[in-house]
Amino acid sequence: MFDRHEYEVLEAEAFLKGAQQEREKNDADNAARDTKRAEFFRSKGVSEAIIAEGFALK
Repeated sequence: MFDRHEYEVLEAEAFLKGAQQEREKNDADNAARDTKRAEFFRSKGVSEAIIAEGFALK
């Protein structure tokens, strides 16, 4: 049987693993969104220097 402390450790590990997975998913979503935005700006004739500068402002 697990005592209370072991259970809390397992619960914390599960939470941290879920949080890490969520961050990775958000990073992938943000990268896809940024790529799409950059493509749009390129189609409108915005220079690469301005696009790079704009995305570096985060």
